[in-house]
Order: sequence, then C-alpha cells, then structure tokens
Amino acid sequence: MNLKEIENPIAEQNFRHQLEIEESKNRQRAIANRIVARIKNQKL
Repeated sequence: MNLKEIENPIAEQNFRHQLEIEESKNRQRAIANRIVARIKNQKL
C-alpha cells in the first residue's frame, strides 16, 4: 500500500476494516481449535 492510498481516508478505513476482519477470523479459528482440542481430550 502506498502513501497516497493511506492519505485517502476511505482507503484508510477499508484497510482498517480488512485488518479487523482478519483479526476476527483468527479469533474464531483460535476458538474453534480450542473446542476441537477439548473434544479430543475428552475422548482420550
């Protein structure tokens, strides 16, 4: 991403929104992994 894009408030907003989406995906994946691990531990 170049400086002109960052100077543009809409591009900045989209960029931050994209980061938030990535963070929430990672959070959901982490929660899912924890649940799967818990289920596997119960079976053992």
